[in-house]
Amino acid sequence: MTAKSQRLASEIEFSWIDPAELFPNSYNPNVLDDDLFAKAVASIQTYGFVDPVTARIVEGRYEIIDGEHRVRAAMELGLVSIPVIRIEVDDDTARQLTLVLNELHGRPDPAKLERLLSGLSERHPIESLMKTLPYAREQFVAMQAPPSMSQPPSLQDQTATRWVERMYRLPRTAADVLDAALSQAKQFEEITEDWRAMEAIARRYIDAG
Repeated sequence: MTAKSQRLASEIEFSWIDPAELFPNSYNPNVLDDDLFAKAVASIQTYGFVDPVTARIVEGRYEIIDGEHRVRAAMELGLVSIPVIRIEVDDDTARQLTLVLNELHGRPDPAKLERLLSGLSERHPIESLMKTLPYAREQFVAMQAPPSMSQPPSLQDQTATRWVERMYRLPRTAADVLDAALSQAKQFEEITEDWRAMEAIARRYIDAG
């Protein structure tokens, strides 16, 4: 642990705060659409407030560094106190932490995610899962495990939907174009997973823009 991280750790304080005492910062780039916000509210109703908000004191008030939407959800639910981790940091550190806490969560391994979702759907009604899981219904169905690889190749060809159609529910003609682009990306990028090929295509598109 560095001297700076030791100093920061020593200035962390945990407490329960009225959500009305917290205010959003002006630089948070993260947004939630209405559907995802509704799921955030339902998640807190179902599981409780399990993820503390991160905040700092600015001019005698609690400025949110991470957790703006959870605070909004708590206020909508009428909660009188929520867990808050208070840290003392300067403006630039607060801005960097907002980005880190929003983005530094990794991304799911597709195979593990498929198994996880499939297992949940076997044990719970999809209507119940859709109340809190951060997916649209079509996306949830599409991400579940495809037919077993132990099937004969001919049967796999008949029953398995191509990745592009399964993930994005595109018409066959549009899926054909995107599948061809994925095949080309995998050839030149020397990768195997379709989702990594999609990342490569998106990266080239952004770089070109």
